[in-house]
Amino acid sequence: MDIATEPFDKDDPNYFEQSNSRESLIDKYKNAVSAAEWFWKEWKKSYLLALREKHVNCAKKPQLRPEKGDVVIIEDKIAPRNLWKLGKITEILSVRTAKVRVGNKEFERAIKHLYPLEVNEFGVVEEMNKDETNQSKGVKTEKEIKISEKFEDSNNFAISDQQKMEEDLIQIDETEAIFSKEELEQAEK
Repeated sequence: MDIATEPFDKDDPNYFEQSNSRESLIDKYKNAVSAAEWFWKEWKKSYLLALREKHVNCAKKPQLRPEKGDVVIIEDKIAPRNLWKLGKITEILSVRTAKVRVGNKEFERAIKHLYPLEVNEFGVVEEMNKDETNQSKGVKTEKEIKISEKFEDSNNFAISDQQKMEEDLIQIDETEAIFSKEELEQAEK
């Protein structure tokens, strides 16, 4: 069965009547141009105005500044965004820097690289505070044990990756040394 030879059903909404006359082609072209003009006018009226209004409303909102006790996402230039770490601000050192606790370690980070989460309403901060009191007592929760196990596993992977990279670099250096000796020998000939 050849689809191209079958007759078209004119009631089909996907059917376009083929026309060969110059006038019908000009009419279709004019209709297409007017449809495109209508689309751009509507786009300018609705989308661009809505975008401008949204931008103005965003500018009026106060910028969310991290404070002591806030849970933040810490920007990492190396890792993709979905792997950025969560931390808790333990102290604001200056207008530009803060001390952040990630796990059992504390780091100083620029505030511009800290993105506060809006989690105070949901009790996450209270849960972290409970964990903090348990840590001060030396008690590890199940959650902390699981996290530390995962962290150790990821560290092992990172160390093995680093070792592989170092081995690769050594091999590259050795091959470069071999090639440079061969080039010197060829140059002497």
